[in-house]
Order: sequence, then structure tokens, then C-alpha cells
Amino acid sequence: MEWSSLNSKIRRWIRAMKIFVRIYLVSEKWLSDQIFSELEAVSSVCFAEASKASILQLLNFGEAIAIGPHQPEKLIRILDMYEVLADLIPDIDAMYSDEAAYQSTLFLVAEYTILRGMS
Repeated sequence: MEWSSLNSKIRRWIRAMKIFVRIYLVSEKWLSDQIFSELEAVSSVCFAEASKASILQLLNFGEAIAIGPHQPEKLIRILDMYEVLADLIPDIDAMYSDEAAYQSTLFLVAEYTILRGMS
């Protein structure tokens, strides 16, 4: 893939990741809490299951970039992707406070995805 196209897609991914976590996930968590307000455990599980596929789909793009051909110009963008994920982890942790195992798994997947491309 041509560098300008790849650079553009990475910028869009960064923007999409921020919007996804700070708007979509927050709204999804609020909705889940409203629907299952009396059943906190059910609310947490439903939220985790409803959001898992979308999170993994976004992280798959990160993995594809990270495992692609190593190019010096990609390093800065990969670091930008890593920085965004590192900045979003506290927001994600706050939403999954009842899901300690899910937090750990999500963090490890994000770290692995980005760091894999740096090796």
C-alpha cells in the first residue's frame, strides 16, 4: 500500500479509536446500565459482550499495520497509535471496572498488537 494512503488510514484509525472509546463505549455503557440497572452483573457482562467485537475489529487494523512491512516512516505512526491506546486505557478501565479479567485481556491485546510491529 502506498505510504500516503496508509498514513491517511492510520490518522483515521486514531480519530476513530478516540471517538469509539470516548463516545460510543461511554454511550453503550450508559445504555446497558439503564436497561439492566437492577442487575449490575448482567449489565457488565452485556456491555462487555456488546463491545468486544468492535474493539477487536479496531485492534485488528492496528495489528495489520504493525505486522506489515517494516518501513522507517511507519515508526512515527506506530508510536502515535501506541500513544492513543495508552491514553485511552484509563477510560476503558473505568468502563470495565467490574471486569478485571476483561481489562487485562484488552490491555494485553492492545500492547501486543502495537509492540509486535516494532520488533
